[in-house]
Amino acid sequence: MTRTRADPARHSAFDLAEGFYLAHALLALEHNGVLRSLARPATAAALAKKHHVHAGLLQSALELLAARTNLITCHADRFRLAGAYDDHARFVVHQYLGAYGPAAIALGRTLRKPELAAALIDRKQHAKAFEDSPTLSSDLITDLIVQLGFNDVLDLGCGNGALLSGLTRRMTEFRGFGLDGNPAMCALARRRLKATPDASRVRIFRGDSRRPDTALPASVKRQVRTLSAASLANEFFGSGNREAERWLARLKAAFPGRTLLIGDYYGQLGYGRRLRSRALAVHDFAQAISGQGVPPPDLASWKTIYRNAQCTLVHVVEDEDATFFVHLLKL
Repeated sequence: MTRTRADPARHSAFDLAEGFYLAHALLALEHNGVLRSLARPATAAALAKKHHVHAGLLQSALELLAARTNLITCHADRFRLAGAYDDHARFVVHQYLGAYGPAAIALGRTLRKPELAAALIDRKQHAKAFEDSPTLSSDLITDLIVQLGFNDVLDLGCGNGALLSGLTRRMTEFRGFGLDGNPAMCALARRRLKATPDASRVRIFRGDSRRPDTALPASVKRQVRTLSAASLANEFFGSGNREAERWLARLKAAFPGRTLLIGDYYGQLGYGRRLRSRALAVHDFAQAISGQGVPPPDLASWKTIYRNAQCTLVHVVEDEDATFFVHLLKL
């Protein structure tokens, strides 16, 4: 998610149709491996032969993408990825088209049966989105843990392992654990930590971050002194605040008296608020259609959740736009 300011322009019906076709064309090329091959100039015919796809359809898709996006260029009938297809562009494609695109396409069904939404997330695409993209929430938590000298950290929803890897690099004698339910994310975290010096004291577990009390061995739970949750809590608002409150209550019961750092963001869609940024609105919508819900829009709302779960808010850190935050709690 980026801090793109709200754009006053409105899309026309034709803009929507064009964008729909462009998005599907780009995602199809990603799924078929064609985008990776566009790191070097190539003709549509050569790409079609290499990837066993229809040459005419591929030519049409590439021509449209080259003419109407800044992501693909064409010179002398040879196509290649443009510089604009950078790490951020890849993140957007994998996250919002790849991971959450199926939920958008199925919105007609989930409007009537919202309980189907969670199963529509493409977890492999979600993992790809974060291969090289740490979240701002993770960075904020990492900085705070280093400043306060916390250790024996359990990172809930550890994702690509960036937080644990960063702490290992910045703290001597760091010890930590990661827990994530997505096997692709766990594999990504283990690869990252394998490439991180002195990471032998960090272990990754596959399990439900909603219920770490049952997902982790008792010996691990006894060692944990600090818990972190970067961009995890926002998943618990598909049916109001109840699930978030239950999650916190379970953490308090399993890890009484421990410190919990929640790094997340204040939502905007669904709360009758002015849209602060295009990126935030798109992310909120992805949250909504995937069954995760949109997190509360302000500190006061989060304080109510903490109070209901009988957790004590000790400290608050917010970015300059008061969009992203870290809340330090005592369980």
